[in-house]
Amino acid sequence: MRKAAWFGLLFSAPLAAQQLVQYSDYQGPYALGYPVPTAVESLTPVAGFRSLASLHARHQSLYLQSPWVSGTLLGRSREDRPIWGYGVSDGDDLTATGQPEPAALLSGAVHAREWQSPEVVTGLLESLVAGASDAGLGQFLVENLHVVLVPLVNPDGLAHTQRYPAQVVSNGASFRDGRQRRKNLRDSDGVLETLDDYLSGVDLNRQFPPFWGGGSASPGAINHRGPGALSEPESQALVAAS
Repeated sequence: MRKAAWFGLLFSAPLAAQQLVQYSDYQGPYALGYPVPTAVESLTPVAGFRSLASLHARHQSLYLQSPWVSGTLLGRSREDRPIWGYGVSDGDDLTATGQPEPAALLSGAVHAREWQSPEVVTGLLESLVAGASDAGLGQFLVENLHVVLVPLVNPDGLAHTQRYPAQVVSNGASFRDGRQRRKNLRDSDGVLETLDDYLSGVDLNRQFPPFWGGGSASPGAINHRGPGALSEPESQALVAAS
């Protein structure tokens, strides 16, 4: 099917009753064309994606073992999972020339289905720790910059997508929930077979003042902004890191 025809189908097809569908490797109507990604249990980087538990364990091990890393429990998600922030610096709040040290904040897993984002933030944490005494760029950054990392902003959503790595809910025109969940789990029981709440949740990326209101007010929208600015514990935790 040509791209134009596909996009026409995507946006003009009538909405059907939602149903569970299964991704596959190379056969069937939902074939990805490559092996279906699954989360791997590993503390160290893999040729793919680590599980939520493995990522959290990796962050905690670096925090506990490295003198350059500080850690703070910023809050807890709707399903009571911890949301941690980590700082990487030499601890003196001054650059090598005695100036106030600037700060940089990086976050991952705001959108649950984007498994690469927590890997990127985790990779930065790993690289900063590994290079803290390299007499090169790594050491320069640690000595002259306070880096704050929040790798797992939306742990509930990420856990949900990893629980259903090959399953998704389709309504005939779009794919939501399961592996394709983007939002947090507000008003969702987290069970994929419960189809009534497949559109629920808040897009945490639309939660922040002073620009709150830019997303959709509709709870079923992919970019639903929530009932108010910072209404979600996950977005509150990210603000606490700043």
